[in-house]
Amino acid sequence: MRGLRVGIVGPTTPFGTRVRELLEEGRLTVTELKLFDNQADGESTLTRFQDEVVVTQPLDEGHFPQLDLCFFSAQDTDLLNRLATEAAEGDVLSIVHGALGLEAPVVVPGLTSEEASSTRLAAVPRPASYLVGAVAKRVLDRFGDCRMSATVLLPAGERGDEGAAELHQQVVNLLNFQAPPQEIFKEQIAFNAKIAGRGAWAPAMAETVAREATLIAGLSEALTVALVRVPVFHAYSATIWVELDEPCEQRALVSAFRDPPFTVATGRAKDPTPVSVAESPLI
Repeated sequence: MRGLRVGIVGPTTPFGTRVRELLEEGRLTVTELKLFDNQADGESTLTRFQDEVVVTQPLDEGHFPQLDLCFFSAQDTDLLNRLATEAAEGDVLSIVHGALGLEAPVVVPGLTSEEASSTRLAAVPRPASYLVGAVAKRVLDRFGDCRMSATVLLPAGERGDEGAAELHQQVVNLLNFQAPPQEIFKEQIAFNAKIAGRGAWAPAMAETVAREATLIAGLSEALTVALVRVPVFHAYSATIWVELDEPCEQRALVSAFRDPPFTVATGRAKDPTPVSVAESPLI
């Protein structure tokens, strides 16, 4: 098997960093790696891949036709969607993370659809989408078709490292009786909770989470999603309302979530919290 020519747009984002780690581990045979900054006017930087020095270069879509596979992760979702779509049309397998409003199949280990397996453009669902979709799929598999709605609590880290850093600085400033910075969130989120309904991104974000979760679960009827911004750094939480066609006992519902990737709290000391589930593969 010949090696692949691989590109990463946004190599310093959490997703881009994880992709680089997996490639370093040899998950794919790579003969050439190209790293692109999130922006066309970005600066070139140096990094290492295996035993070679790799230059992170300004975004240049002219390099995409020379690739076999490209991973996309960036904050500018309009640019992200356009570049990924054009690359896929050029027969480059394009995997996108963090896009809003991208009409593409989702890829999830163990849940990837036949449509995603046969397309050149696919989306990695957001953590919120996977959380809601995995729960919905388990309910659907055990109890049949249902109607669902979810309220998802978004952490500051949903906006990347910059979001988590701003939450930290907001807390520091407020405890020192100073005005909190509001460059990322445009409002105070420290010691606060806000319905994420403002800004152009909010409706698109809710629609994207709903769409991705519906595809992951395989629901026949789309679920609805509301978003709430909370002062947590990284952990996602959700409350999910489910209406089944037939009555269900509570113990049957609880037993449906005793298998991985889920875990059920058995006592107050083991109740899940953002701290207790950190780095855990369980939901």
